Amino acid sequence: MVDNIQQQAIINEDEGWVQNVPQQAVETAINDYQTQLEDFINSQHPDATVGDVLGTSDIKTVIRESLSASLPYELRTRKLVSSELSDSQRWKFKYQLSYPVYGQEGETLLQINQPTVSLIGKKLALSFKPDTQADEETLASYLPEPDADGNIDPASIPDTLPGYLIHLRAEFNVGDEITTAINPAAMGTQLLSEMGYWQPGRGWQTSKNNPIAGEYRAIALDLQGISQQQAQALQNDLENTKAKIEAEDYSDLTKQDLVGDLLYSTIFSYLALNNVQDDIAAKQANIINYRAPSYGIFKTNLQPSYWFGTPRDVKTTGLAMDVDHMSSYRVAKDNDPEAKTNFNKLAGNRYSAMEHLVPEQMFLTPENKAEGISAVKAIAIAAAEGQKIYTITQENLETALVTLTLAEDTETEIRNSVNAGYVVTAHEQQINFNGWLGEGYVITDPITGDAAYKISGGGNGAVILTDPVGLTSLVLTLWSVVKGVFTVGADFFLNLFNTLIQCSIAAASSDSLFVGLVIVAVVALMAFLLLTITVYAFIIAAQVGGLVAVIAGVFSAGANYYGWTSLNDSCNNINRNN
Repeated sequence: MVDNIQQQAIINEDEGWVQNVPQQAVETAINDYQTQLEDFINSQHPDATVGDVLGTSDIKTVIRESLSASLPYELRTRKLVSSELSDSQRWKFKYQLSYPVYGQEGETLLQINQPTVSLIGKKLALSFKPDTQADEETLASYLPEPDADGNIDPASIPDTLPGYLIHLRAEFNVGDEITTAINPAAMGTQLLSEMGYWQPGRGWQTSKNNPIAGEYRAIALDLQGISQQQAQALQNDLENTKAKIEAEDYSDLTKQDLVGDLLYSTIFSYLALNNVQDDIAAKQANIINYRAPSYGIFKTNLQPSYWFGTPRDVKTTGLAMDVDHMSSYRVAKDNDPEAKTNFNKLAGNRYSAMEHLVPEQMFLTPENKAEGISAVKAIAIAAAEGQKIYTITQENLETALVTLTLAEDTETEIRNSVNAGYVVTAHEQQINFNGWLGEGYVITDPITGDAAYKISGGGNGAVILTDPVGLTSLVLTLWSVVKGVFTVGADFFLNLFNTLIQCSIAAASSDSLFVGLVIVAVVALMAFLLLTITVYAFIIAAQVGGLVAVIAGVFSAGANYYGWTSLNDSCNNINRNN
């Protein structure tokens, strides 16, 4: 396959670009490899369990002779005795929302700062509500009247709202606790947020974003793994809300019940699935991998237009995932730094692909296909169009920038990143994907393999393009309009959750739901993971860096089949075998 790529692709190592990679040939090779792997397992061990295929780990009990009741040492002095950790020794999470002043933090509207131990299993969200009764009435005046049956025609919902006429007050939810902003803001106002973790010995590690007043931002914390109890609680919430919607009982539903849980389950699924796939990929690559505290956002997307700084019209443009902090502790078992670097690149490309794959599955309905765009998908689309894919270093920076036709902010970030010692992978022109005009690019640390996978606008994530009517309804929380979207999204999560339970039972892994749970899904994913590692190794050895993004994009396009379609089949086969 690698020989085929080299023969058919146009590779210019002097200028640092690659073009016309045979994507169909790569996908065919992956399919063939998967078939060979499945045939081999079926022929050698047709009754194989997940543990038989991937291996298991057991704790060996060693019974030793009785030890003495005390140590043979004399206590001379005791210092630093404390019944609990000091504040500086605790992991903490903070979220702060402010008015921006020339891009910097101005008046603080709300702030939370809590130890992470108090946030375990809790859903976090930033949302907005009408500030006064007059604002609520103004908002309601733009909504169409329901017909005699109480239904609202989605086509009659306005696609824009006059932001300057509607004042909203921010709310931040930590579970059932709500912190309210001290002052309101006009709908469409760009705000400034800062969130992140305090790590003992290292201080605050935060990221800044610009929420738009009126958006709903569901925030999920991954505090070193997703527990079964956490998933079960979310499942119960979704089932309860789904039952109320089907019974048309909207009396006590809140925006957190309807909009919040649906968005939260999306980012939750993203984190949970990546944790499982990380564990499986690490086992195959001989890597020790532990998730460090991480977080991500899935949100509604508003696009305001301004008149002399005042938000005039506010329009919904889609849904977006933004994963600013995905961290792990990793080391190669043979202490090979290159193996760890290659694994980081592999995981990063998968993280980016999952940013569009998971939301697409959540918001896919029989009537409307949800389409997402992520960094690796944008690069893959550009490659399919015949664009050159550049690997930009300090050696070819000026040559590449002369050729690139991207957004001004993107080109500036590319220049600054390369000058800082990073390597950037980018395509030469913006793409138009279902009306979304922009680009995807990857900023990589060449030493560690860590990378930021970005799309136009500076987001570390993906944009989901769905039916605008459904998005408007999400923002306005119109129960009858979002019924179909919620039901399909909830069904996807519940089906996924139930499938994972079946997989974990079949694998007889452990008490934790997500320890080895989609190990089954990886029987299908193994071809994807192993072949990717093989290609990465070849690319690095050959120093053809430009191929990395292209091949990663091709793999991500095929991951939908490997990661989703085969999940139920794999679990069913193992259940039958057991």
